[in-house]
Order: sequence, then C-alpha cells, then structure tokens
Amino acid sequence: MISGKELALVVSLINFCFGLCRFHELSEFDDSKRSCRRRLAGHNERRRKSSAEGNLDGRIQMSDSGATAVNSILDVLKLYPPTVD
Repeated sequence: MISGKELALVVSLINFCFGLCRFHELSEFDDSKRSCRRRLAGHNERRRKSSAEGNLDGRIQMSDSGATAVNSILDVLKLYPPTVD
C-alpha cells in the first residue's frame, strides 16, 4: 500500500496533459502549459501544414460565403459574353 507521503511525491512529479488526456512527467511540459511538448509539436505541425497547403500559388484563401459570392458573379458574367467588334 502506498503511504500519503509517497503518493504526494508521485503526484508532484507528474502533470495531466489535456491534449492527450493522460499523465506525463513534469519534464515533458513547458512552464505552465496544459499540453505536453509532443502534443503541442503535433498541433503546430498540422497548423503549418494546412497553412502551407492553403496558400498554393500565392492565392488568398476565402471563406465559403466569399467563394459563393465570387461564383455567383462569374455565373452572371457568363450570361453576357464580351462582344467582338
């Protein structure tokens, strides 16, 4: 059976990672962060990856509503093709 002092020692050496929902040693955390370095590294990698993929050819990303508006304008312009004189 674990004594109260032993339990207090173990608890003081670990922290709960909210990102992975498990306990890790304190050395796996930076300062007062709530997620361990591994979880934060994965998060940052996914964020960088999606940012790089979203800006292909230097294009600006737009929301769904912005894309819908642009498509509507293009549909109207197709109804009135330019005339050649």
